[in-house]
Parts: sequence; C-alpha cells; structure tokens
Amino acid sequence: MPIGVRQAWLCPYEATDTRHQTPAIPPAYSGPPLMVCPGYTSSLPETIEAARAWRHWDRADVRAFTGGDWPTVSLTLAIETFDDAVSRHQRWCADNPVKKD
Repeated sequence: MPIGVRQAWLCPYEATDTRHQTPAIPPAYSGPPLMVCPGYTSSLPETIEAARAWRHWDRADVRAFTGGDWPTVSLTLAIETFDDAVSRHQRWCADNPVKKD
C-alpha cells in the first residue's frame, strides 16, 4: 500500500509531518507485505469489540461480556481470529527476542 494512502488514513505508522518521527515496522519483520495499515485495522470497532470479548473468553466468561446471551457466530469467529493473532504474536516474540546490549 502506498505511503500516501496510509498518510491519508492518518496511519500512526506514517507521519504526515516529517518533523515528527513515528514508529516503523521492525527491521526483523519477515511476514507478508502489509496490504492495510495496522493502525487503521487495529482501531476498527469490530477489532476492539473482538479484543474486549477475547478477555472474557480467555477466562471462560464470554457471556458476561454479551450480557448473559450466548455469543453470535460472528463474534465467536472474531474472538477465534483474535486469539490466533495473539498466539502468532506471542510465538513471533518468543522466536525473535529483543537483543539487549
């Protein structure tokens, strides 16, 4: 995705003002090319809802999050997808520890 598009989305990873330095993708990143802005996707309401529900699901209490109702199929799939992303992130961090000088 072109930097200009990310800047238009006000992506926190792409500064529109060159006087400010923003975080960059770690040099050790070896995953697939980014097709969407991480800042954009992580701030979507659906992502935030899945993350909040996951905290309850991780404690086997997702019905507390849904007000006593069983979670919908969509929410269940979102929680499972979020859980997979958390697991992949934890695995990547374990395989690529920060080297301290």
